[in-house]
Amino acid sequence: MSLKTVKTEKVTKEKRYFTSFGILKKFNIFLDFILIFFNFFALNYLFFGVLKLFKKIEESENFNGFLVNFFKKLFFDFSTINNNFILQIQFYILIFTIFIFILFSIYIFFIKNYAKKLNLLSSAGLEKYKFKYLKNGILFKIKKGEELKLEDFKDNKLQNIIHIFNLQKDVVVKRVKNNSIFIKNVNFKSKNLELKDLKKGSIYFGIGLKNDDIYIKLTDLTHYLIVGQSGAGKSVLQNVLIASFLKNLDNLYLFLVDLKGGVEFYQYFRFKNVEVVTSVNNLFNLTTRLIQIMEKRYKFMLEKGIKNWNGKPVVVMIDEYASIADQADLLEKDERKKLHNNLKTLLAKSRAAGIKFFIATQKATADAIDTTLRENLQTKILMRTVSRDAQRVVVGGKEILEELGVEPANFKKGRFIFYSDAVLDLVQSPFCKDDFYKNFENEDNLKNKKAYFEKKDNEVEESKKFEIIEQKDNKLDLFIAKRKELYKKATKLRNKEIQKKLRLIKKRQEEEKETCKEILEELADNLSNAKSV
Repeated sequence: MSLKTVKTEKVTKEKRYFTSFGILKKFNIFLDFILIFFNFFALNYLFFGVLKLFKKIEESENFNGFLVNFFKKLFFDFSTINNNFILQIQFYILIFTIFIFILFSIYIFFIKNYAKKLNLLSSAGLEKYKFKYLKNGILFKIKKGEELKLEDFKDNKLQNIIHIFNLQKDVVVKRVKNNSIFIKNVNFKSKNLELKDLKKGSIYFGIGLKNDDIYIKLTDLTHYLIVGQSGAGKSVLQNVLIASFLKNLDNLYLFLVDLKGGVEFYQYFRFKNVEVVTSVNNLFNLTTRLIQIMEKRYKFMLEKGIKNWNGKPVVVMIDEYASIADQADLLEKDERKKLHNNLKTLLAKSRAAGIKFFIATQKATADAIDTTLRENLQTKILMRTVSRDAQRVVVGGKEILEELGVEPANFKKGRFIFYSDAVLDLVQSPFCKDDFYKNFENEDNLKNKKAYFEKKDNEVEESKKFEIIEQKDNKLDLFIAKRKELYKKATKLRNKEIQKKLRLIKKRQEEEKETCKEILEELADNLSNAKSV
């Protein structure tokens, strides 16, 4: 979980230390060191008394002379210790004292650090939790009878814990066994997309929580819903996916739908088997053609007794689904309804026929994408979003978020939850450079100079070919829009005669691909002079 956007709450750092005398202020620490040095003299005095009791030393010798003799032998004639039992015992006492002193120093350092953290946790309201250092994070244990509160490990409180324990900025907070909470460091490998990451026959999504690369086979693709607010990295992920599709260009057909002017996908129009759709009219035509392909494939599958299409898949990627509704007004009423029904039919039935959709949107609520459509998008990808409604719609509530230990509102760019029947993981998409597609530019992949958008589907029968053709004459789209504009004006004026003529023009434009320029101009003049009937 990325927490760079959350401001760290300042906490008071009152330093306390545990000593032999209890919890004392810093200036009392020297008392413990006095005890350590006193230990050596006390043990030696006891040893001196025992020797004198058993008459192992002369009555006239005193304790000071006893110590001076030891140090003199130690520093000036150390070899004599090996042959003198008394000096050996004194030497062991010295070694033991030094060992105790080292242990105590470590003890002081550890307790100092621990006590400081304990005091800071108290300031953060987390003193009721016991904590334990683990290899890749901190484990907080609940005291018996206490209630588990994940709220204590979110937002500013989580920032305090990261600050106190010097954790990485990127963590997940997971509920683990025995009702404990584990704050785990996340070490996603930050990387740019490379050619070696892409595989034939598979689509690459990014790096999982265990630093495993996430691949889905072309044959295992379902319909995908990608949800994330602006700046969450949807374009980054889309470009990574498209790079995988370009790697498999000989084995699929790719349609890229961008009704915001084509800015997201314009660079891909030059590739064979790739069609870029930038107008709602062409999207309407595309859905109609895809239904025809779906029906032909199902007919073939029925004849051959096949349950799932095993030929080339058709992939349709729609950038910002809400833009379809924004531009649907350019279609006539019956076309708008048919477009919606086409999408509904395709999402409900096309997966087994090898037609797969990737739909991206900023919101996943009913006002952005129809509930029926959304339910047919089996695999969900949730990127950064502050909308609780969007989180609930995509992952179905708090359980999934708690299982992964993440907060989608704080995701880094390109970070997302991958949620399907087969996979549940936190994934980081690599960064894909804007010119990465140039790696695939070669004579086999590029269209001819006229950029003629022709697609061939020869899996059904070698003798039959499906043609998927982008509208060659852009002028026709212009006059279709002109006709619709005039039809709206005629409807407003209730001029049924001109409405009838415009319906005939529609038929000629659809069937004969004629612009009907002169007739439209004449009707426009008539309407400008017409009054409401």
